[in-house]
Amino acid sequence: MLIFCRLLIGPLLAHDTWLLCDYNFQQTPGTITLQLSSGHDFPESDFLLDKDLINNWRLWNLDSVLVLSSFTADSVQRCWTANLIVQEPGVMISQLGLKRALQPEPLVWVKTIIVTGPTVFDEEQYKCSEGLEIVPLGAIHQLHPGGNIPLQLCWQGDPVASSIAVIHPQSKMKHLRTTQETPGILTLHKPGQYLLTSTYQKRSCSLTLNILAKGYGE
Repeated sequence: MLIFCRLLIGPLLAHDTWLLCDYNFQQTPGTITLQLSSGHDFPESDFLLDKDLINNWRLWNLDSVLVLSSFTADSVQRCWTANLIVQEPGVMISQLGLKRALQPEPLVWVKTIIVTGPTVFDEEQYKCSEGLEIVPLGAIHQLHPGGNIPLQLCWQGDPVASSIAVIHPQSKMKHLRTTQETPGILTLHKPGQYLLTSTYQKRSCSLTLNILAKGYGE
């Protein structure tokens, strides 16, 4: 049984999986497209995930949780897409798990944060408190090259010790150390999409950040 479980776990953890927003920080109302991708060369997707792996793709805010039951396969881009119609400014989290049918819970947690229109930073808006997740401890819409932001790894809402890998298409990978008491500090050198990944107790998670050349509204 132990060998069989390892065979199930291995393929899910052998590559990165991430969620991207086609355009963040836009004015409302508007339509946003989410892309679920997987591979070894962020942000290019190497293959289309098996739909049966996708577990509980949700959209969170402080007031409600919506399960995304409708998403479409894009065979050309090798990703899954979901379109969101956003009527009001604010902060939302898109999160999902990856699990096989015989696994009791996801082993991979995938997350991105969507900021639309003017908003005021609230740390609780960036936190699901479910599964394994990387939580920014600062306002992501104000980030720009030269800035920095603390990042905390949490399991079921509680900080845990590990390291966070930072991936940017035009930079070398680097790692940030986090503890239960001390977050890792991410210093930003370039604009564009960042992929953050981490592992804890044979689970993994990812978070993407979209860094503008200047902070939103500046």
